[in-house]
Amino acid sequence: MAVAKIECFAGASGDMFLGAWFNLGVPVDEWRSQLAQLAVNEEYEVTVEAVTKQEIAATRVQVRTQHSHHHRHLPDIARMIDASELPEIVKEKSQEAFTHLAVAEASVHGTTPDKIHFHEVGAVDAIVDIVGSMLAWHLLGEPDCFVSPIEVGGGTVHCDHGLMPVPAPATLALLKGYPIYSSGIWGETTTPTGAAIIRTLAQPLQKRHVFIGENIGYGAGTKDLPVANVLRIQLGERGSVWGSAVHQHGPEHNHHHTHEPSHEHASLSGVANLSF
Repeated sequence: MAVAKIECFAGASGDMFLGAWFNLGVPVDEWRSQLAQLAVNEEYEVTVEAVTKQEIAATRVQVRTQHSHHHRHLPDIARMIDASELPEIVKEKSQEAFTHLAVAEASVHGTTPDKIHFHEVGAVDAIVDIVGSMLAWHLLGEPDCFVSPIEVGGGTVHCDHGLMPVPAPATLALLKGYPIYSSGIWGETTTPTGAAIIRTLAQPLQKRHVFIGENIGYGAGTKDLPVANVLRIQLGERGSVWGSAVHQHGPEHNHHHTHEPSHEHASLSGVANLSF
């Protein structure tokens, strides 16, 4: 089974996920064709371009809409997704992500998920980010996803609810149980949309397993940060559980090595990360 290792050293957002998935090789034309089955009743345009972030080549995805915000409830979005002809697993994961968002918002505002009035995440760009990310994950073969500790930012952010602390309350609620940290007052690095995708697709990284990387994708964010503002996703496979030795190697190996836990063995074809 393929495995995706998601590294959030600059946070995570829906557009960063899309960029990383495309950078890993998701066929953009096929993705566009399938996503067109989602009737959002508003015009939008998705641009995909190559950029660099602090000398790292990455893919940047932007969703441009005619109308910046439409407020929707969870049942509205559920009906929109159900009415599409997207693959069932894409519908299921998209619904799950929006349900996680509604539950998180409800816990913050002291109400129930069905009464949550989505603001930013009910807009077309957020819907495309979430449904599009689930579709891209599906087109990559539905890998098992594991996520590193998540940089969440700091300071404050303006939103429809006013001036909010970072991470936004909904983001913090979505990431319960995941290791998070802040590198300083960088503003919002992990968005509710990014957190919902993580909550739906990924588990925290597990130790004492070998991960053998075969492909690396970088999805660019919009800000310029002290670190390269990219989401990195490594696509590979899971190796055997290790104790004092590694029990699985890349195809070029036909003999045994003994590795210490902190050692990384890299080649042009892949990387074995022993902290998986």
